[in-house]
Amino acid sequence: MESAEQIRRDFATRWGHVGSSWGVAPSTAAVQGYLLAHGGPLTELDLRQALELSHRATLLALRQAHEWGLIEPAGRQRRAGQRGPAGRAWVPVTDHWRWSHHILSIRRERDVQPLGPLLQDCLSRLRNLSDDEAKDLYDKLIDLERFAIVLDHALALLQQAGSDATGKLVRAFSLLDEAEVNRLAQVLLSLSDEELAERLRRLAETNK
Repeated sequence: MESAEQIRRDFATRWGHVGSSWGVAPSTAAVQGYLLAHGGPLTELDLRQALELSHRATLLALRQAHEWGLIEPAGRQRRAGQRGPAGRAWVPVTDHWRWSHHILSIRRERDVQPLGPLLQDCLSRLRNLSDDEAKDLYDKLIDLERFAIVLDHALALLQQAGSDATGKLVRAFSLLDEAEVNRLAQVLLSLSDEELAERLRRLAETNK
């Protein structure tokens, strides 16, 4: 007979598969998923039994989930059973913008920032060549480098703004209907990058 606990465990398992698309190990994401669905506080033993993981795998998943900013230590420890010492307990980070923002920061560090040294090395080597093929490749990589710089800068600004501001911006966009989004897109496309930046500066000045 199906129960809430079985659904919670199924959710955690499937959440683990979703997490792998972010670059999070499935067992690490499963720990977060189970804690999100449960609320905690839960010890390593609680999670090991619920997710049917080994002691070693559970400890590793907890450490990684903490490093990713997905979970945090509970305010107080609880006993895993009737006897024995109190085990360290964990709770989920329930501010979803906060943990998703942390994942974005880590993905920037691991996926976007390494593009800079890679492109700079290739471009430096291409400067020593003078044939047409090398020139064509140089132009392509310069264009890719410009993209990587802008992308990295945009992600850095999101980090600087913080999860609260990012969440507010996304929620505001979600309140717009399709027609309003299309009109906004047309306004953005009608402005040069410099004009749009100036309008954003004026918006920022209104809060001074």
